[in-house]
Amino acid sequence: MASIKIKGSLESADLLGFPMNINISRSFAGVGAAKSFQKITTAVKATPVAPAALNGKVFSSSDKRAYIYIKNNSIAATELVNIYIKYTAIATAAELNAKGCCTGCEEGALSIDRFIRIATIQAGEYLFIPIADQDYLYIDSAAGTPSVDFLVLEE
Repeated sequence: MASIKIKGSLESADLLGFPMNINISRSFAGVGAAKSFQKITTAVKATPVAPAALNGKVFSSSDKRAYIYIKNNSIAATELVNIYIKYTAIATAAELNAKGCCTGCEEGALSIDRFIRIATIQAGEYLFIPIADQDYLYIDSAAGTPSVDFLVLEE
């Protein structure tokens, strides 16, 4: 099973005007049926199609917190990998009518998914980031279909 242990400390006597001492010691284990590095081939960015979910499984921790390691295995400089999170906005029919987006919309709410790019990984580069409050992380490529190695670690 893949796991990672993080240990670290931050110390400063004068940064904040008072002593600061923070110690971190956490352990994380791989998520899902495959608890080791996985590989996925990206798809070219297509509008208006949404990018693909990175691992195909919803993050399972109660607060959706995870650490994600992603490496772009491509050697072609043009094969960039884009990383996204999803933001869902709810718009009511009254709001849409007031903005002139539609006329005579029936009462109710409209759910709008937006994908916000948080990183672009060049060929041979990697990314290790914490995320929270997400069900998935999403990816696509700027050109070509580079493969990526990834590991999802949850508490």
